[in-house]
Amino acid sequence: MQRGDWQQAELMLADAIESCPVDAQARSYYADVLANRGELDLAIAQLEVARDLSAGDPDLIVRTGQMHLRLGQINQAETRAAMALRATPDSADAWALRGRVWLARGDFPRALADLQRALGYRPNDRQLLGELADLYLRLNKPEQALLSLQTLVDTYPTGEEPPDLLHRQGEVLQRLERPEDAAARFAEAARRGGARR
Repeated sequence: MQRGDWQQAELMLADAIESCPVDAQARSYYADVLANRGELDLAIAQLEVARDLSAGDPDLIVRTGQMHLRLGQINQAETRAAMALRATPDSADAWALRGRVWLARGDFPRALADLQRALGYRPNDRQLLGELADLYLRLNKPEQALLSLQTLVDTYPTGEEPPDLLHRQGEVLQRLERPEDAAARFAEAARRGGARR
């Protein structure tokens, strides 16, 4: 899997599961292979078995919920988020999953609260920071969006910030009617090859 040879990984993991059906880790990895080729239903089934074999590992519960969410199965994802939060109330992944469930339901205030809670446990999580920035924009809170984006920029070494991220900052600065700052961000993004058309 690490080398990107998913076909070989699938064959080896299938053999491992056949040799030892109670190996939760092998089933978890096999779920990754199945998900990689788009077989999310089969991946979920493997994760459910792995969870049972591992006495309810909260990480496996969250991963199952994430796959349910990818399939648009919001109720199942919500159930998994609740299970994971009961098991580990300080899990950033579980709070993020529940926040994404609220987002899928269109309940932006609850989504915001849960994503912020997740970020509290993992303050430099780039994906969470980006999601929060997008959510703030949907809530018409560009100042908070800009703050989230700046925190996201700060997670990169100086000079290595992705051009698309700089461009996003420029768009928010435009929305805040700060044209000079926006122009500077757009110019920096363009210098790095990230100009958009």
